[in-house]
Amino acid sequence: MTEVPSPCTRLCRLDRSRSRCVACHRTLEEIRVWPRATREERLAILRSVRCRTHGGSVTFSPRPVPASR
Repeated sequence: MTEVPSPCTRLCRLDRSRSRCVACHRTLEEIRVWPRATREERLAILRSVRCRTHGGSVTFSPRPVPASR
């Protein structure tokens, strides 16, 4: 399994709403869960960041709830 590198740039600063880092674009929740996140969760965070920085509105959910049958 390949390690998923952190998007942290070590230039941590919150935006005006104090909800996201202006350097790595992660939300405070995404930053908080990163150290314990699984590979799949980290990839989901990176997808959320990519969508967010390109005008999307996808958000990361740390533990997705399985769809009921």
